[in-house]
Amino acid sequence: MLATGTRVDRYEIVAPRGEGLFEARDRRSGRRVDVRVVESDHRRVVAEAQSAAAVRSPHAVPVREILRARGHTFLVLEHAGETTLRAHLPSAATLERRVRWLCDLARGLAAVHAVGLVHRDVEPRRVWIGRDDRARLDVGAAVRTKKDHAGAPGYIAPEQLATGSADARCDQYAWGVTAYELLVGRKPVGDLRTRRAVAAHAPELPRGLAAVVGRALAIDPDARFPSLAAVADALVPYALPDAAPAPPAASATTLRMPSAAQRGRFAGTAVVAVAIALAFVLLGVMG
Repeated sequence: MLATGTRVDRYEIVAPRGEGLFEARDRRSGRRVDVRVVESDHRRVVAEAQSAAAVRSPHAVPVREILRARGHTFLVLEHAGETTLRAHLPSAATLERRVRWLCDLARGLAAVHAVGLVHRDVEPRRVWIGRDDRARLDVGAAVRTKKDHAGAPGYIAPEQLATGSADARCDQYAWGVTAYELLVGRKPVGDLRTRRAVAAHAPELPRGLAAVVGRALAIDPDARFPSLAAVADALVPYALPDAAPAPPAASATTLRMPSAAQRGRFAGTAVVAVAIALAFVLLGVMG
């Protein structure tokens, strides 16, 4: 849609990044930014864009500016990073690293929900991995170009498919699909959307971690976590490197103080030892 060199207000398009997202340069400051095109300008779109601009989280790519030009609405975002989570699938990253990404994503989504916005398009391509290895959610993708936009196939919650409406629990389900894919290596299918399925297909995962993902994937939305913030809190123990093993406890014999009787026996033994040593000394002198 936008050719390299096209100017949108003070921003000059540098290169396409896919799906309506472009890398651009701020001609005033020279800094790199991303520009997302929103193809309609209904009041709903503007309201969603304003909500997206209110999101504040280190785990979300912030919207810096909302522009109207060339018959479209443009969101100017902080430059997100060079790769998306999709580029890391299947992943050879350590379990702790993958869980940290999922924890980051959950916190980014919690920030989106905190301003009253539902993302509706949670999937690996909407998650950027920065140079600091932090995962950050593309908040601009939450602004729908079409009223009936439902998200990516395979990540849509069952109740959203049935009713067409979405709430924060639908985002949690999409997070669960993303988590399953990152941890197991493929999307869940049919009745595999359970904790037992996660444990069966990735037996190396801790049971508690499998339970977190399985709960997020519950068919009944009321059975899921109360919020994405609760999901992130549940993940924290699995995002930390294995703790160093504790030193072995000292034995009771080492730490126990001797009894009075034992102290008496020790003292008697010491006296005898000293007497024997003196006798040897005297014999040596007399000899």
